[in-house]
Amino acid sequence: MLLTAEPLLVARLTEKLPGVAVLSAADLAGVTQARQVTPAVHVLWAGYRPGAMGGVDAELTQELTENWLIAVACRNLRSPKTGEHARSEAAPLVAAVIEALLGWQPTALHRALHLAAAPGPRFEAGFGTYPLLFTTRFFVQALEEAEATNPLPHEVWAGLSPDIGTAHEDDYVEVTGV
Repeated sequence: MLLTAEPLLVARLTEKLPGVAVLSAADLAGVTQARQVTPAVHVLWAGYRPGAMGGVDAELTQELTENWLIAVACRNLRSPKTGEHARSEAAPLVAAVIEALLGWQPTALHRALHLAAAPGPRFEAGFGTYPLLFTTRFFVQALEEAEATNPLPHEVWAGLSPDIGTAHEDDYVEVTGV
């Protein structure tokens, strides 16, 4: 499930921010600052944090928090040293990104996105980058050794809750094609 949110984040931002370039790390590879498209929103994976082990078999299920750096990029050469004009252009775009992503759930298996502490903005030659850090959580489960070496046809379920039982029946979806 790591990295599966990237195309969903790009699609969501593209839909919610018409006329703004939404770029992934692959789109930005090899692009110099002088050749960057602006205004733009960059969607960059910022790693993950392992969380608690849990679930039915605590040794096989773990919660992960995945981090996504969403950077708003604007350029305005009217105030290249202070970035004042680039900031004023970025402000409504930053607000629109927050509105598009805060509380949004990329898939049924991901928790809703939340804001987290992000690095500060960067200004250089009229170009400003304003980062926002969003996090989502989900559970990963390892196959038991016997299942990994000799898989038998069986149902596989994935979900948000590490608990089981009828009270959590709607927290899970069946994964088909296993």
